[in-house]
Amino acid sequence: MRKTMGLMFTACTLALSTPAMSASVVIHFEGYSGGDVIGAGTDVGGGLRFDRLVRIDATGLLAGPPATSGNVAFAPNATFAQGDDVIGRFDNAVSNLRLGAGDLGFDQDSIVLTAFDAAMNIVGTDSFTGASAQFLEVSGSGITSFFLEFDDVRPPAGTGSGGFDNISFTVAAVPVPASFPILLAGLFGLGIMRRFQKR
Repeated sequence: MRKTMGLMFTACTLALSTPAMSASVVIHFEGYSGGDVIGAGTDVGGGLRFDRLVRIDATGLLAGPPATSGNVAFAPNATFAQGDDVIGRFDNAVSNLRLGAGDLGFDQDSIVLTAFDAAMNIVGTDSFTGASAQFLEVSGSGITSFFLEFDDVRPPAGTGSGGFDNISFTVAAVPVPASFPILLAGLFGLGIMRRFQKR
């Protein structure tokens, strides 16, 4: 019986000491073909969903390796039929958001990435102005959404057109529920009791 209790204690200790794991996610759109459409609200990976329809470009229109490579995504707009601002929402809080973005019209665009927490407080922001794609990054935790804005430097403002690629982030660790080790111990104990009853 002491051996059984010792095994149960060991099983509970192991279950309680198992750390919650975080996961790194990279989305690069290479699994799609040029012209493919990703509907608004579709999980594109790691629980990331966009607020609007996103289209895939495979023509190399957005130059700027390593920030972009191969296929890129963009949100069609009324002005250019490509490259509108986009909002991304995560199913679970993430940290260390990074993505490549750039102008689709080969002119100077101002591109801004702003990340928010669940209360819509700004976690961080990053931006650049240029014609080639670059990485934008917000280091912080508790990110639940982001706004990626494209704006032409030349008038009229608000007519920028851009695309994005190579989105990476870390999904926050999900803790083991406190009742899980107790459940394991109970099942283990029932198994031992049943074994002794059969003898």
